[in-house]
Amino acid sequence: SIGKRPPQSQRGGNITMNHHLHAMLLIALASYLPHPSSCAPLLPRLPLLSQSPRSSALQLASARPVAKINKKGAGGLSQISGPEPGIVACTGSALFLALGGALGCAPRVFAGLTTALVISGPIQILDIAIMENASGKRKMVDGLKAGTEKLIHCPVTFLKSQETALVYCLFGATYATANICKALATPLAATLAATTVANMGACFYKDAELARICGQGPRREFPKLGFANLAARDMLSMGSTFTIPPVLAAVFQSAGMQAKIAADAAQIMCPVIGQTIQVPFHLTALSLYNHPNWTLSERIESLKELYVPTLLARMARALPCYGAGGVLNTNLQSACLSLAGGR
Repeated sequence: SIGKRPPQSQRGGNITMNHHLHAMLLIALASYLPHPSSCAPLLPRLPLLSQSPRSSALQLASARPVAKINKKGAGGLSQISGPEPGIVACTGSALFLALGGALGCAPRVFAGLTTALVISGPIQILDIAIMENASGKRKMVDGLKAGTEKLIHCPVTFLKSQETALVYCLFGATYATANICKALATPLAATLAATTVANMGACFYKDAELARICGQGPRREFPKLGFANLAARDMLSMGSTFTIPPVLAAVFQSAGMQAKIAADAAQIMCPVIGQTIQVPFHLTALSLYNHPNWTLSERIESLKELYVPTLLARMARALPCYGAGGVLNTNLQSACLSLAGGR
């Protein structure tokens, strides 16, 4: 029945494959830690995954549960106001893997977290460029150029950066939650609610920190009304990513399109088109942080000026995020399930 793992006799050798999937991802995520060598004593213990996915994941999660907060200077990643993003990325991933192991859908969780790892780098470039443009710190074209050059010339440093870890936290939580819901065959409304909750929590953390990094002037708390705008944006985003595509794919199939082509087309189109109504909420949230004393008319003028370039950038961002990323996630789930024999 749903929510119960199959008995040992039915799983056969699949446990070993699931544990190898866990080990691969946890080792990769260890590179996000500020001092990766601190994880070295843990790596020989990864075979302890034979005990249970839950206990072994929690072993790694508890390795460095608390990060020191560096309050020196102004701006930059030394000013992260909560736990370091690398710590959050590793701990959150370990807990999702533990949950997936407990529910018998670890391959799906692994697929979601791996998708997040793949797409985080390109998305980080776009996120930083959009936020710096909104704050007036740097033009979007200049930001895109700088981020791309850093990715090309220093790819390892770029992908291990705390900015990339912030982006990974968001998409790891979102995809892992969506895949768990799929494994449990939850209704569309429940899937939307679960993915929205997971996405909002991680996105609030990511956007608030990036806004502080990319903003100008003294660092300050992200406004509550700004969080409300981010929440509205994320509800629309989750609807256009996980709820509407299956419905639109069914429409395409009824018109004679092949099932896989219909599913891929709907998954790519919906998140991109959805940006047209999400961008105003995104820009308003950033405006409330960057310019707390602006009048309503000033915010409207700024929205008019920034809407088109931000829309184009976020449409481009939606392709790896939930368009191509969604297709990759689906294909990875199929591959992992065929290897592990899980659901």
